Amino acid sequence: MKSLLHSDLDKLWTADPSVLTAARIKRALNKPDSVSAEKAVEVRAAFIGSFTLDTIRDTFEIACLHEGIRSATFLGQYGQYPQELLDPTSALYQHKPDLTFLHLDPRSVFGAAYELGSAEGKGGSGASLNDMADAFLGLVADPLAVVSNVVCEAVGTCPEGTHKGCPYL
Repeated sequence: MKSLLHSDLDKLWTADPSVLTAARIKRALNKPDSVSAEKAVEVRAAFIGSFTLDTIRDTFEIACLHEGIRSATFLGQYGQYPQELLDPTSALYQHKPDLTFLHLDPRSVFGAAYELGSAEGKGGSGASLNDMADAFLGLVADPLAVVSNVVCEAVGTCPEGTHKGCPYL
């Protein structure tokens, strides 16, 4: 597909497809003729997570334009992913994304075990990195456990009372 970016902006992205370049191009997109008016494929994407995702969203949007794809993106508010996921009337669901990116930092997935693991590296007596790796492999084997733990953390209880290893049981 042909890039939708103005040729100068497209050359800039091709030379350095980085977060910093995406930020520079994003600022330039307000100028007339920075993006082609040509009809293109459109993708609807959502970005939600436990940390600030603005730069990830911006980089995605610029990469899409470079590839000839228009993107309509939704950016969830900082740390509001449990509410967005649990509420079928939320802005996330209203956006009707084709793709949803859920970005979680380790503390969101491992909770206190992550903090304890960090303490061990500084002479503490917490969970080792091997314990955390084993826990992660268990989550990969049961991906719904990640979502379940996030939901339980958000509501402070385990509504299902069934998923393995939940600290809220």
